[in-house]
Amino acid sequence: MLVVGKILKAHGIRGDVKAECFMDSPDCFSCIKYFYIDGKKYSVENFKIFGNFVLLKFVGINDMNSAETLRGKELSCEQTELPVPDKGRFYVSDIIGCKVYDGINDYGKITDILQYGSADVIVAEKKGQRIMFPWIRALNVKVDIQSKLFFVNSEKLSEVVLYEN
Repeated sequence: MLVVGKILKAHGIRGDVKAECFMDSPDCFSCIKYFYIDGKKYSVENFKIFGNFVLLKFVGINDMNSAETLRGKELSCEQTELPVPDKGRFYVSDIIGCKVYDGINDYGKITDILQYGSADVIVAEKKGQRIMFPWIRALNVKVDIQSKLFFVNSEKLSEVVLYEN
C-alpha cells in the first residue's frame, strides 16, 4: 500500500471530499479506481481536478456529514493501480530499503525520504549511525530498483552528508 494523498475536508453537500495529492500531479489520481482509508476500501464514483487538489466522490458517501468523517484521513492504494513512473522517477516505497553505495563503500540502507521542497533528503542507517543527504543530480549517480542499490558519487557525498549519532 502506498499513501498517495490526504483528505482535507468535505466539499459540498453530496458527499464529495477535497484531497491533497502527494503524487507529482493530481492527474495520477485519475487511474485509481479505489482507495483505502483506515484499512477500508472505498470505490471512486467520481474524480475531478480542482487546482492542485482533487475532488473525490466515493460510492456510499452521499452527504456532507459522511464526507466530514473522512477529514484528515490518508488515502492509500495498491502500487499496481498507479501509472509506471517516467524514466529516472521512482515511488518512495521503491527507494526505501535500497543500499546507498559508491561502488566500494556501503553507507547503509535508506530508511526514509524527507520531502521538503527544494530537494528530497535521503535518510540512511547502518549499525545505528544515521546519515542524511540531498537527492541532487550531481550526487546521485544511479538507482537500481531491481538490485535495491542507490549509487552515489562519494566525492560529492562527502561535501553534503550530515552524520547523526
